[in-house]
Amino acid sequence: MKTLKVILVFNILICFSGTSIIKADSPITDPIKVFSGKDIYASTILLVNDTLKQWFGGWRSSADLPWDRMYYSYSTDGGTTWAPYIELFTITNVQVNDPSVVRLWDTAKQQYYYIMYYTFYATNPGVPAGLKEHINYVASSTSVDGINWTHNGILIGNDNGKDLDGAWSPSAVSADPEGKTIYLYFHNNFSKRPGGILRTTLKDNGKTFDNSSTIEVVSPNVYRVNVDVSRSPNGIWWMFYDGSNHDKFNTKKMFSHDGVNWIESSSNPIQENDNYYFCTPHVYWTSNTTYTLWFGRGPSLTTFDVYKQDFTITEEVIDDSSPTFVASSVVAEPSFSASNAGDDDVNTAWSSNGSFDDSNALEWIYRDLKTPIVIDQIDLTPRVFNNVVLGFPKDFSFQFSNDAKSWREISGITHVDYASTTGVQSFRPSIATTARYVKVTCTKMTDAGGAYFFQIAEFNVKSIVQGLSQFSDNLSKISCYPNPVKDYLTIKDEDEISNSEIEIVDIKGEIILISNIPSEKTFDLSKLTKGLYFVKTRNNSNANTIKFIKN
Repeated sequence: MKTLKVILVFNILICFSGTSIIKADSPITDPIKVFSGKDIYASTILLVNDTLKQWFGGWRSSADLPWDRMYYSYSTDGGTTWAPYIELFTITNVQVNDPSVVRLWDTAKQQYYYIMYYTFYATNPGVPAGLKEHINYVASSTSVDGINWTHNGILIGNDNGKDLDGAWSPSAVSADPEGKTIYLYFHNNFSKRPGGILRTTLKDNGKTFDNSSTIEVVSPNVYRVNVDVSRSPNGIWWMFYDGSNHDKFNTKKMFSHDGVNWIESSSNPIQENDNYYFCTPHVYWTSNTTYTLWFGRGPSLTTFDVYKQDFTITEEVIDDSSPTFVASSVVAEPSFSASNAGDDDVNTAWSSNGSFDDSNALEWIYRDLKTPIVIDQIDLTPRVFNNVVLGFPKDFSFQFSNDAKSWREISGITHVDYASTTGVQSFRPSIATTARYVKVTCTKMTDAGGAYFFQIAEFNVKSIVQGLSQFSDNLSKISCYPNPVKDYLTIKDEDEISNSEIEIVDIKGEIILISNIPSEKTFDLSKLTKGLYFVKTRNNSNANTIKFIKN
């Protein structure tokens, strides 16, 4: 008889490393003027069948003043020539500009239609009732043909979900053909939160704004305006925007793997010229590696024409070995960024921007594990200052997801008032959960001054790893099914060696069941509690261990 070696079950802290290839940009063609006007610039383009449709905003001549308005044109030869553009609509005493158009399928009517999101800026004289002067809003309109539009009214008001300072220059991305989920990116008035980019998730097929879904995806304090968000055919998210070229605009970009966590390209800027302003970029992807950039260009802030330019992308190595964190909000100071929750330094921390008057404020942070794992333990380290815990929740919950969109509670974790303890808090679910994303959501927290903040120094996730030592060249092969199992589990010895001994053990290593099996046997596990278990088999010369989940 050969000596049986010990089979270990142990925990390891998940670590991530590696790089990914992201693309930088090089021009293929020189800029080509497409449309001329006094001040037209903000363009959006869709390919419908074999026709390129383009909507843009601004004004063609001084006779159009003082109101920006919407225009439309189309091309049937891939954008080489365009039909004379026509005016679509304007709204008295309101500047309408920065259109973003999505084409959706109406299941009930069995037809396509369009939604346009645009900046809605009320000015004197005659500010429409209920609106504030010189505040940017986001409005929407719908159309069946893309030419005749019905104004739906204000979609996002001055309460955009994060502050009271308006919203403008929207960019819409639909996650599905029917628009059941539409992500709308925008920024607010630049004077108070310069460069902060927000994203909200629209409801009712893109027609309803819920400010509770608004998150800040790009922190302020860097000049970024007029964002355009798109996805290349290979699924990478891209955000092109107007950056700063001293007293002029240039064009820059960021990229993302999930539309929430954004990284600046190291090749910025894409366009820059001391003699021109570049304004409101829009990208139309022609392949994974080429695109056409549509933009406004002019010698002054009040003189723009619509241009296009083709680009190709060249390799640029970006290190993405660091864990990715996304938070509901972040304090403006860089010292409180979400990434601090994964830097293995308890002296740095993530902090939400907090609420001074709402004890029911909802704050959260989630971690992208990069690949789905079986979650065994979640460790949270409070932020501690002068031996006092700050901003750690009094009640909160854990959630999991595999797409960062649909979230479910991690079962079997309860916790009340850990705020008085300065050490690491460890939580273990009673039911085995496999997930890529893990979120901590908090509804009640307070600091010593009475304000409501959610703060964490470290946020780590641990996974079950099964260590298996081979001790025979003729290792037994076993299988168990179904897995996960609800009531009855069948265990089969693929080598059909009789009189194998079987053990079922729980996550703590305690034996739940011992039995002898011939080559196959079914066990009633209906009374077993939910969770992760291990099957061990052995006979005179072989042994094996596999795991299964009881639901």
